[in-house]
Amino acid sequence: MKKKKWLVMLLAVATSMSLMYGCGFSDSGQKEETETETQKQAASDNGDGAEEAADTGDVREQNRKIVYISRNLNDMYAAFLVKIFETKIDTDYPGWEMEVLDLQEDFAKNPDYIENAVTMGADGIIGQLMTVNPVDAARKVGEENGVEVVAFDALYPESEGALAMVNADNYRMGYMIGELAAEKLPENGRVCILAIGRKMDVVVQRDNGIADALAELRPDVEILTIGDIDFDKNVGIQIVTDWITQYGQLDGILGDSDTCALAAIEAYRAAGLDLEKTVFIGLDGGSDACNAIKNGELTGSVLQSAEQYAELTLQICADAFEGKIDPADGENQPSLTIDPIMITSENVDEYIELYTKYGLMR
Repeated sequence: MKKKKWLVMLLAVATSMSLMYGCGFSDSGQKEETETETQKQAASDNGDGAEEAADTGDVREQNRKIVYISRNLNDMYAAFLVKIFETKIDTDYPGWEMEVLDLQEDFAKNPDYIENAVTMGADGIIGQLMTVNPVDAARKVGEENGVEVVAFDALYPESEGALAMVNADNYRMGYMIGELAAEKLPENGRVCILAIGRKMDVVVQRDNGIADALAELRPDVEILTIGDIDFDKNVGIQIVTDWITQYGQLDGILGDSDTCALAAIEAYRAAGLDLEKTVFIGLDGGSDACNAIKNGELTGSVLQSAEQYAELTLQICADAFEGKIDPADGENQPSLTIDPIMITSENVDEYIELYTKYGLMR
């Protein structure tokens, strides 16, 4: 049996670092078919080969350490991702163990954490390495130590080929928010967009997707403004409270994260406004969002499949361990894309069941 470790710990090392800080999965989510070695292998790996592991040297049975760098274990979706990765390793990679480090949203420490993961004995380093592009650190540990680094839920299009990545299409997810809003908004509707943090390119891409969908599908709808909560829900509540004073009740508030949408709902509830008269949409598909959808407060939330993130990320690691990917190669690292899913009242029950299974809902 492999040892599973949760390390939410203080890294009191000579570099004076401290331990620190991406939407659920769907059984109905469709995997994108590509011709990469990673996905060919993922398609062919199944239970039939397990009995031959001892004879074939199956990489799934080998002793390997994965160091997982989370963006923030206090975030519901980030914590859920860790659970999904742990479950995937338990099920499909019984020889592997995973240790978890927490960035606590101090993304500037991405490179330092990658370096420290090597000192911990990592065979593979994975994580939500957001905001600060980790490509230089990835190339260094790949070339000097032969360790594969895989970033997921954090687009770095300028580093395609140099950094192994598994991502969702953030523009597409924003467009899906706009599509649902286009269906639900009244004629000549007035809306605002509430952003989680526009210093991140992925957030701007989401917002652009929302705006483009409305422009194409509902040109009568007016986007009054875009607010930025900078990852602070309380800031979001205040922004929306100010909007209520300035604009009165809006027809829609479109959040590029669940945090934004739920902050807007809180502000409207505190102001005594009728939630049914405003369309609220988010992105992440978290347990809180599912509750709000079930209660009729949130119209929908776009989900990034945690299962697909885990499946494709771990398969890239397996390919590297088998020599199909060279960690030192700075030009041919895989870049894969998962499929987003819209959660609404029509399918929310399956996600509530899922989160209940993992102890995130009761």
